[in-house]
Amino acid sequence: MTIHWPLRTLATVATAGAALVLTATAASAAGPGSYTLAATTGATFSVLSTGNLVNVDTDDSLHPLSTSGHGLGRLPFPVHAFDQTYQNIVVDSNGNIRLGTKGAATLSADVNGCLTTAAFGGSPDLMAYWDDLTFRTADTSHGFPDGIFTKTSGTAPHRKFVVSWQGTENVTQVPVLAQVVFQEGSQTVQYVYGTDGGASATVGIQSKQQLTSTQWTCSSGSATAVTAGLRITATHSEGTPPM
Repeated sequence: MTIHWPLRTLATVATAGAALVLTATAASAAGPGSYTLAATTGATFSVLSTGNLVNVDTDDSLHPLSTSGHGLGRLPFPVHAFDQTYQNIVVDSNGNIRLGTKGAATLSADVNGCLTTAAFGGSPDLMAYWDDLTFRTADTSHGFPDGIFTKTSGTAPHRKFVVSWQGTENVTQVPVLAQVVFQEGSQTVQYVYGTDGGASATVGIQSKQQLTSTQWTCSSGSATAVTAGLRITATHSEGTPPM
C-alpha cells in the first residue's frame, strides 16, 4: 500500500516508523524546490558492525566526511539534494547530516526543534532521527552494537553509502536504529528505521538557508512516531509547495 500526502513547507505528519527516500530533479534557478512524501511498509534495516566512526562512548559529536578524505573520513562519492552536489558532509551524533559543510564552524545539535529551524546555520540538513542520542560502544544489552557506522556497497557508478546510528535516546534510553542511505549519482536518499520510537525526535529535511523544509514528525509524544519497516518517499518539485 502506498500513502500520499501533499507537501507543505512546515508539514508535520505522525506515523509509524520510516525509511525516507528523497528524489530531486535538475537544477533550478528559482531555488532549491520542495519535496512531497509517500509512505510504504516493508523496509528492512541492516544492522552494521564495522566502519564505526566512534570508538569510545559518544554524546554530542561531529564527524566530517569528504570525497578527498581517507579511511573512515572518506565520502565515497558526492551526494545530491535540493538540486545541488556536495563533496563534504558532517554526520552529527544526534541523528542528522549536514550537507556542504566541513563542521569547523558548527556545533552538535542535541536539542531538536520543529522545522524550519536555524539550528544548522545555513546548511541543508537531513534529519533521520534528530534527538539527543548516546552511543556506548561496549554496551550490547539491547541486541546490536552501539556506534555511528558507515558502509559503502556496490560498484561505481551504482554504489550506496550508508550512515547508521545505533544507540539510545539520552533521556529515555529507548533503543534507536536509524540510517541514511545515499545512492551514487542520484538525489534519492533513504531513511531506514529498525526500532519503534521517535516520541521526542524530529524527522525531516531542510534546504540551505531554511528556504524550504519537509517535516515528518516533531516531538509528537508518540512511541510509534517511527517504527521498523515503514518507507517514505520524498519526491522533489521545483518552486514552492502549494499551501
